[in-house]
Amino acid sequence: MERTVQEVMEAVVAAVPGAPFPETVDTLKVGDPHQKVTGIVVTFLATCHVIEQAVQHGANLIITHEPTFYNHADEVRWLAGDHVYEAKRRLLEEHQIAVWRFHDYLHALQPDPTLTFQG
Repeated sequence: MERTVQEVMEAVVAAVPGAPFPETVDTLKVGDPHQKVTGIVVTFLATCHVIEQAVQHGANLIITHEPTFYNHADEVRWLAGDHVYEAKRRLLEEHQIAVWRFHDYLHALQPDPTLTFQG
């Protein structure tokens, strides 16, 4: 069954007690929420290397724990003209990759998976 980016986000959030939160950094940072998902990459940090790996694997949704654009709220106005930011943004847009931050909702789970994960 094909799902959109929005449907994936909603399904994950629905599993979090007390969600949705009125204020959260867990928003779609890049991409089209109505795009059909071809694959999902889950990462701690959406680096250019991770984005390239997503492209190689045919995934078009990255779920990242930490910010994509270098500050907690992923504000980008201050990055205008920055070649590193522009290259990362271009890579995402060229490959139609959506990036969703999953930070606040993850920490709301009890026990907190970031503190209990054993890989």
